[in-house]
Amino acid sequence: MAGFYWLFGEGQLAYLLVELLQAIVGAATCVVLYHVAGAILKNKRVATLSGGLLALYPIHASLTIFHHPVTIYVFLELLSVLWVLRLAQRLSWRDAVLCGCCLGAAALADASAFVLFPCLLLWFFFKARASLNTVYLRQRRRLPRRRAWEPGLLGKPYWG
Repeated sequence: MAGFYWLFGEGQLAYLLVELLQAIVGAATCVVLYHVAGAILKNKRVATLSGGLLALYPIHASLTIFHHPVTIYVFLELLSVLWVLRLAQRLSWRDAVLCGCCLGAAALADASAFVLFPCLLLWFFFKARASLNTVYLRQRRRLPRRRAWEPGLLGKPYWG
């Protein structure tokens, strides 16, 4: 927002452009929430419901009208959560850089982003570590997939 005021001055045009930016970011927040809910819950109906409820939420709608940094902060936080979810599914430098950029911009928008960063880092560490260990073990050692009822997985039976 400060960039628009610096670029266009403090006139009517800058005010209009900031309102337009806030409206676009508010609408994009609903779309990002749809994708986050879809990635977490794997249910398209719930994801659509969550994005629609955010679009109809009166406080969210009123914050997009006013010049409040919370709109951009919520958008950046949801975008960073989306990139962490995508990064946990498949590791790539592009997703890691985009996630870092979103978290850094969210930290510039509001200092409470520093609270979310360690939580996302811990979740990603445990989630990605478990999935990478499974993939690594299957690829390197060529371990077959075993089921609980197969012999030897649960140990030797007590009668044998």
